[in-house]
Amino acid sequence: MGQSPVPFGRPIDEWLRELEAARPERRRQAALALGKLGDSHALHPLVHMLEDASPEVRSEAASALAALNQPESVAPLLVVSRTDPDPNVRLEAVRALGCILDPRAEESLLAARAHDPAPRVRGMADWALEEMDRHRRSR
Repeated sequence: MGQSPVPFGRPIDEWLRELEAARPERRRQAALALGKLGDSHALHPLVHMLEDASPEVRSEAASALAALNQPESVAPLLVVSRTDPDPNVRLEAVRALGCILDPRAEESLLAARAHDPAPRVRGMADWALEEMDRHRRSR
């Protein structure tokens, strides 16, 4: 990995190392920066961060994966959208799926829209499904 400049004036390698920081806020900031950078080298480390102990870090990792827009992140985002105990994390996972627009997400998004206990997650699933439909019609 090169020493590309990234948001906040740090190279990507430093942000990837920050994902291992002890303080959750540092890990969250790293996920944010990596999402803004959009470098595919961050894909697997960000997927790993979906299992972080901190819901803020998991949420930011899902948001960063939306920015990367890589099909490889769909399967882990589907799991998070269905199973994460924190509604804000599920919300970001559902939003990410709506940004990636992979048809494999449709069934899970339909389930989230119908059954997620958090109204915000249900609303985001509705938005994601509308985005997928709009994308399908524009082809």
